[in-house]
Amino acid sequence: MPRLALMQVNPSVGDLDANAGLIRRAFARAVEARADFAVFPEGALSGMPVGGLADDADFLGRGKAALDFLSADLGERALFREIFRPDAESPLDPRIRISQAAKPYYRGSPRDTWREAAALAAGDRVWLAECNLVGGQDDHVFAGGSFVASPGGGIRTAALFREDMLLADISLNPEAGNIPDSPDFPQQEEIAELYQALTLAVRDYIDKNRLPGAAVSLSGGIDSALVAALAVDALGPDRVASLTLPGPFTSGQTLADARLVAANLGISIREISIVPVYEATRSALADVLADGPDDPENLAEQNLQARIRGMFIMALANRRGLLALNCSNKSEALVGYGTLYGDMVGGFSPLLDVWKTDVWKLARHANALSGRERIPKSIIDRIPSAELRANQEDRQSIPDYPVLDAILACFADQGLSFGALACGDFPEADVKKAVRLHGQSAFKRRQAPFGPIVTRPAAPKRRPLPTGNRFRPWE
Repeated sequence: MPRLALMQVNPSVGDLDANAGLIRRAFARAVEARADFAVFPEGALSGMPVGGLADDADFLGRGKAALDFLSADLGERALFREIFRPDAESPLDPRIRISQAAKPYYRGSPRDTWREAAALAAGDRVWLAECNLVGGQDDHVFAGGSFVASPGGGIRTAALFREDMLLADISLNPEAGNIPDSPDFPQQEEIAELYQALTLAVRDYIDKNRLPGAAVSLSGGIDSALVAALAVDALGPDRVASLTLPGPFTSGQTLADARLVAANLGISIREISIVPVYEATRSALADVLADGPDDPENLAEQNLQARIRGMFIMALANRRGLLALNCSNKSEALVGYGTLYGDMVGGFSPLLDVWKTDVWKLARHANALSGRERIPKSIIDRIPSAELRANQEDRQSIPDYPVLDAILACFADQGLSFGALACGDFPEADVKKAVRLHGQSAFKRRQAPFGPIVTRPAAPKRRPLPTGNRFRPWE
C-alpha cells in the first residue's frame, strides 16, 4: 500500500535556487511522514507561468542543471514535471493516475474539478491524484486544492490558497478501494473563496517582487476601502500606507469615512488637499480650458482632479518604494468609467476582474472576517459617486451597477452579441449605452494596470476590440 504525499508548494517564477530549497524542505516533510513518493506540482522548480523564459537558452540550461541535481539528490521518490525535460514515466501502478498541474483558479473551479475527478475515478475504477500549484503570479492565481480520489468515489483534498501536504495511503485491493474520509466536497461560500484568491494575489505579487509594501489612495469610497482591506489582510497594516486627497467636491462624510477606514485597518494615512494644486492648474490652463466645444459637465476639469490624485499617490509609492494599488473594478474598466493617468494609475489592480456588485459583497465579507465594521456601513450604503463635480452620481453616466454588470457579463464574459442583448430582457437604452461605452473605451483597457483574472474565459473567448473601430451596432 504506497503512501503518496502531494506537496502543494508556492514557488516564484525564475528563482531556481529558492525554489529548489522549497522543494527540498517539502521533500523532507514527506520523508518524515513516511511517504513512499513525493509528488510536486507542475513548475515547482521553474515557477509558473514561465512565459518568454521558455525561449531563453540561459534559463533552460540553468534549469536543466538544477533539475538534474535535484533529482539526483532526492532520488526516484520525487516526481517532477518541468519544462526542462520531458516527463518521466510514473513508477506507480497503472491503476494510480497522477497529474502534476498548474491550473489557474477561476471562481467555482476547485469544486468543479473535485466533482469531475470523483466521478471519473469511480467510473474508471482507478485512483486519481492531482498535485496542483498554489500562489499568485502576475495575473494568475493558483488555488492549490490538490486531491486524491478513490475508485469508490471518495475524495480527500488539500487546502485552498496556501501550501499544504496531502497524504494518502493507496490500496490496490479492489475490496478496499475507497478513501475512508467523507466523499463530500469541502464547502465554502464563493465570495469567501474569491476574497482569499485576491488576498493571495496581492501578497504574492508584492512579496515575489521583493517590494516593502503597498500604497492606497483612500477616496472614502467602497473600492479603495476594499483594496486597502485586501492589502492589510495580505501584508499586515505596517506594510500599507495611504493618502486621502480631498478636492473641491469632496463631502465631509466622505473624508471622515476615509479617515475611519484607515483607523479601522490600523494603517497610516496622510491627508493632503488637492484644491491648491487644482486651482493653480486651472489658472495655468485657463486659455486651454476656454477653447473647444461647450462642455456643461466640465469633463476636462473633472479629469484634472483625478490626475492630480494619481500624481500624489505615485509620489508616495515612488518615495517609499511601495507598489501603488489601483482601485478600479471590472464594471468601470469595461465601460471606461475612469480617468486615464488618474484613477487608473498603479502597478497592480486587485479588482480588475471583480464586478461592482461583488465589491459590495466582498466588503461585507471583509468585515465578517474580523467580526467588526472595518469598512464603515456608511461607505457600503452610499450611492456611488466620483465626487468630481457637484451632486455627481455614477448612475448619471452609466447604468445602475446591477443592470450594468448583468449586461456586461453576457456581452464581455459570455460573448453574446449586441443584437442578442438588444432582443433580450435588458432595457434597450442600457444595452446601447453599455455596449457603446465598452467599444469606445478599448484604448483605455490597453493602458490599464493588470490584475488577477478570476473569471473562467467563455468559449469562444471574446477577443479584445481594436482600439480604432468604426463599427457601431447600437446606431
